[in-house]
Amino acid sequence: MSRKVEQHLKKQLHNIKWIIFLILITTGALLTGCTVGKQASTEEMMRVSVILPHSDDDYWSRIERGIMDNISLAEENHINIKMYVPQLNYNVEQMTDILKQQIAEKVDVIVVQGNEAPDFLKALYEAYDQGIQIICVDTDLPDFADHLYIGTDNFQAGLTLGQNIVKMVGDKADITVMSGEKGYPNLEERIAGMEEAFTATPQVKIKEVLYDNYDGMTFMKRYNESENNDTLVCIEGTGAQTLTRIFTEKDDHFQHIFGFDVTTGIPLGVVEGILTQNNEEMGKCVVEELVHYRTTGSYSTDHIFTDTTWITRDNYDRVTDADE
Repeated sequence: MSRKVEQHLKKQLHNIKWIIFLILITTGALLTGCTVGKQASTEEMMRVSVILPHSDDDYWSRIERGIMDNISLAEENHINIKMYVPQLNYNVEQMTDILKQQIAEKVDVIVVQGNEAPDFLKALYEAYDQGIQIICVDTDLPDFADHLYIGTDNFQAGLTLGQNIVKMVGDKADITVMSGEKGYPNLEERIAGMEEAFTATPQVKIKEVLYDNYDGMTFMKRYNESENNDTLVCIEGTGAQTLTRIFTEKDDHFQHIFGFDVTTGIPLGVVEGILTQNNEEMGKCVVEELVHYRTTGSYSTDHIFTDTTWITRDNYDRVTDADE
């Protein structure tokens, strides 16, 4: 091989090495750029899944509205919030499936209504063990590990309800309580609060507790089956909502009817008194506490109690006008 040819080959080999070196540098930079970009994106966005048990037109929709009205605040702080609702109202099995899906998605925060059904609670602890933040809204899980509760102080709500009932019915009454389902701590706490209120008037007593399964047809079935004709107290919104959809005036089954949340039956005389919760405030507080956690690494507290309001004909116009 001539010296000239040898020099030419060395020069070509040198050029090939430089080309390979430049390709490796460029590829490495691209790979590094992709990795850094992905990490930055993951660190930047807090992913929040809100699992609501029901998409109704008066209670849970207001909690959702409280969240959505403040969604821009969440977005400004790089918080992405998604809502999920089971196909069947208050279907714990479906809510548990949604919960498991969000755990698999490795979201940062899960917002739920507290429920002590074993499978649901097991999934919630699995989320907690994986480092997912848990926020209970409306219904707390008092014995659950570190978490945030946003909602009514339900024992106090039951106490307030009971005290106002005594003022309106006097010191003697047989009470039928209409609840949603067994196993919901918020409902049990309301009953306990009412019982505390009745200790000062021993002849005002709870005669029976019935369950409507959060369903209007089931509510009317239980309503008609009850042999008590004295006082009905509905400790969640299904009762008052159903009565005001069916009746345009009070029937003669119960002498007194009281309820939760749905106030439209008061002007009609279908119900005498309603204790309302500030559910839009619950939704707003969810967003505010997410922002607080995002910016400080902790919540402002572990319990946030939102207000309740006792409404009768005497203050109905004033209170409802203020809400509009």
